[in-house]
Amino acid sequence: MKKLLLILILSILSFASNSQSNESTLDFIQGYEAQKKGDMKKAKEMYSSSCDKNDFPSCGILGNIYEKESEFSKAISLYEKACDGGFFLACKSLGYLYINGKNIEKNIEKAKEIYLKLCDNAEGVGCYNIGAMYVNAESFKQNYEKAYDFFERGCSLEDGMSCNELARMNYYGKGTKQDFVKASEYFSKACDNLIQDGCSSLGNMNFDGIGVKQDYFKARKLFVKTCDKGNLKDCTTLGHMYNLEYGGEKNHSKAKELYEKSCSKGYMEACYYLGLWYELGDAGINIDYSKAKEFYKKACDGNHKESCEKFDLLNQNIPQN
Repeated sequence: MKKLLLILILSILSFASNSQSNESTLDFIQGYEAQKKGDMKKAKEMYSSSCDKNDFPSCGILGNIYEKESEFSKAISLYEKACDGGFFLACKSLGYLYINGKNIEKNIEKAKEIYLKLCDNAEGVGCYNIGAMYVNAESFKQNYEKAYDFFERGCSLEDGMSCNELARMNYYGKGTKQDFVKASEYFSKACDNLIQDGCSSLGNMNFDGIGVKQDYFKARKLFVKTCDKGNLKDCTTLGHMYNLEYGGEKNHSKAKELYEKSCSKGYMEACYYLGLWYELGDAGINIDYSKAKEFYKKACDGNHKESCEKFDLLNQNIPQN
């Protein structure tokens, strides 16, 4: 909420300097100060005053307040005024309400109209949402070619999600000819725009040498980034790389730490590898069948088939403690 308010403050000051008097800006600031103090009655009064003077960010933030208070009719009316006035954050909120049908009647065509307006005004998120609508084919015919065109527009506007979808379409040959090189380029652009799936996919392509020259160093660097953001699969792959000395120095202790992190958070493949380590005594770990069975059992309970088989074999061949 604080981040949204900061954006809105900067936006309203820009609007005011371009077209409005300082009076409406002062109304907004008083509204903001009242909202910080929890005086919502005063806040709404001042935002409303500023909105009446056509300070469209004020209309947008007042709409956000009413949305949070579940007064959706008022919220939509204010979002529409702000959106029509060129305050595109309000358009995004309005489109979200219409496409999700949360507490209002779902209206896909209206959402499409709003997202097209955003896209035409160089807002990449609008292009992305229309592309996604063509992929998901909700209320109109699925069209991968049209989706590709909108994702391409969104990506050119530095919308990371659009770049990521373009990469996937090139990788799988949907809406375009399969092209792993292009896929890697778009995943890279998505990653640069903070889309973690793009970083992860690019890491896998570097690891496997698909669309790019195989580069374990780059793969490891990307997996460190995605693991830090909570991608447990990449944490486990990173563990393998530390264990096998791929892309940098060997570090069994770091590998074990990563497996344990992923296993503790529910990634069963990591539990399976910990079971293997304790069963075989790999990487400087002493054989401990009790520990091995513990990790196999945990992974088996998480529907990891190979772990179930390993657990059964150990129970048959190793006496119970």
